[in-house]
Amino acid sequence: MTDNKLRIILKSLSLGFASFIILILFLAGGFILSEGYNVLNPYADTEFAANYSPEKFKQIKIGMKMDEVIMAAGEPL
Repeated sequence: MTDNKLRIILKSLSLGFASFIILILFLAGGFILSEGYNVLNPYADTEFAANYSPEKFKQIKIGMKMDEVIMAAGEPL
């Protein structure tokens, strides 16, 4: 095998290995940060007021008076 072919093969292998390492670091970083957000239940460990729900919050519109907001979403904690 010529010196030039060997050099090309080594460059290809090093590029592949570097890409693999970068991918592993990216996935590991995402795994570590995943504890901060629960994809299946985003409101886990969140305490809401008695009559509040995220669906009721979506009903609030700009310009509503405070008593209208409390009627729609419930009393705050």
